[in-house]
Amino acid sequence: MRIEKIEISNYKSVANSQVLSLHDKVTAVIGKNESGKSNVLDCIGNVSISSSDESYRRKMSQPSRYNLQDDTAVTLIFRIDEEERSKLNVQDKITIIQYRTNDTPFMGRIVQGFGKEYFENPDFGNKLDKIKEILANHFPLQHNLHKQIFNSALSALDDLAVIHNLKWKSQISFLFTLEKQIPNQEDAVLFRQQLEYIQRYSDRYYDIFPDIVYYTEQNLNSQYSFKKDDFDNLRTSHGEMLINFIKAAKFNENLFEEMMLTYDSGRKQDLIDDLKELIDAQINRQFNQFYPQEIVSLVPSVENSSLKFFVKSNSRNITISERSNGLKWYLNLFITLLSKNIQNKNILFVIDEPGVHLHVDAQKELRRLFYELPSNYQILYSTHSPFMISENHISDIKVIQKNQEGITEIVNSVFSENILQTTKKETLSPILKSIGMSQQHVFGAYPGKINVITEGITDSMYLRAMAKNLDENRFVFIPAIGASNIYNLGLILWGWGFKYICLYDFDSAGIREQKKAINKYGLENTISLSNVCDGEDITIEDLIDDADFELVDLKKELVKKSVSKMLEAKKLCHNLSSADVVISELTRNNFTVLFDLMEKSFVKN
Repeated sequence: MRIEKIEISNYKSVANSQVLSLHDKVTAVIGKNESGKSNVLDCIGNVSISSSDESYRRKMSQPSRYNLQDDTAVTLIFRIDEEERSKLNVQDKITIIQYRTNDTPFMGRIVQGFGKEYFENPDFGNKLDKIKEILANHFPLQHNLHKQIFNSALSALDDLAVIHNLKWKSQISFLFTLEKQIPNQEDAVLFRQQLEYIQRYSDRYYDIFPDIVYYTEQNLNSQYSFKKDDFDNLRTSHGEMLINFIKAAKFNENLFEEMMLTYDSGRKQDLIDDLKELIDAQINRQFNQFYPQEIVSLVPSVENSSLKFFVKSNSRNITISERSNGLKWYLNLFITLLSKNIQNKNILFVIDEPGVHLHVDAQKELRRLFYELPSNYQILYSTHSPFMISENHISDIKVIQKNQEGITEIVNSVFSENILQTTKKETLSPILKSIGMSQQHVFGAYPGKINVITEGITDSMYLRAMAKNLDENRFVFIPAIGASNIYNLGLILWGWGFKYICLYDFDSAGIREQKKAINKYGLENTISLSNVCDGEDITIEDLIDDADFELVDLKKELVKKSVSKMLEAKKLCHNLSSADVVISELTRNNFTVLFDLMEKSFVKN
């Protein structure tokens, strides 16, 4: 099961109803500082799907100062796959659950979908009616205490079709205790059978629901030193992560204290051996399924009252602090999951600015590992870093912005016209930098290929996409930073022994720099786009038919002037390079002519 969409209304800076669409695997959120990203993540991260209690109502009850209503609402839309739909035997693929702070009692309400359908099953209703009948026959309800207890227990089961919470578990446990008080043995057996059916039936439904984990980065230290007073409050003295580790290993806290403080060397060694066995059984074996990049083991070492942690890999023990930040991040995350006993559940992780203190390479590793997490996990994270953005997953990125009134808005596509023009460049800067960096890192000169230097990144993107569409393998496109830098980049290639040609736009900068290259530097290996198209101010976009821009809801003239030109180019290039998309004849002819001119110029020089 996946969370497909989350709607937030009247929470902090989110005054009006705003919907965030989530992807099956990873969803990244970008936006300027103070745009409301943390508010959105706070509201989502604090949702408690498995238990609706008053603490969550208090966290939600922070209405926007822009909204006159005091009722905050969070609505979650869940989607099941075909296997889950078959397991539940329902027709609907979605269910909608809503939390409202003004509801009394406070709990998630099933608005519509397969949740209602599942619990309105006649078989379930018949079993529930039978339980009520047996209770009515053997426990007269005229006594107020009986009436109050039974009604409370039965109403929890009656409400399963409209209320989403786990309080029914405690009520079923209570009802099971009544079996021994039913004097008729046949009725007692029947009573238990009906309850067991309801328990299994309800468990089947609730087991597939994801938990939401608002993950705060925490680190297991390489070394801990203990004294007697520390164990009065171990969480305060040594932090939450050590407590998580003890829970994850299923090691008794009293035994842990004894292991660290005892002077009996034999007893200490026995406890150390017990801890190592538990770490292997409870942590190491499962972690290597969670983190498939390499086989590693967490290894403890105890000396006197000091505890050290090593990570063993390839028969070598290295302290945690010396391992890669990516591995440490995932080990800490996994230990946190184990401590909550939810490692095998469907989970949505909500993470505000992950890896913000990591090195560039570690951020890239972290981003890559997000996509390699087990299939039962979704990730929702915010970032300002271009290294936490992948140009291959542009559609996974959402934008959060504030309008002129200071109200937070969610935009579910970075290509949307709803992104404010006044702040668009700053808002989208992580994506633009990411695309720019990846283009510069990907393209390099190659011997045996026709190396083409272009004025900029978007020129190379369009040329590369059309080369793929036309099944052209002759070219390598190398972006310069503006027309004035083509010559300098050419000198570098020449120094490396590469042949190349220079491609200039037919605009003022392109005309000026091509003339300079020919007249001042004596270069003959230049081509102008005027050799392909007639007209003035010809750029690479002019080789593409208007109809091809319109296929992806873009306007050529707007793209040429856009502050996020690379982003629009990425969108169009995805279409141009697809074998399933029919490109206009004009576009194909223009690029065929250009590619032929490039080859002739390259061979000639």
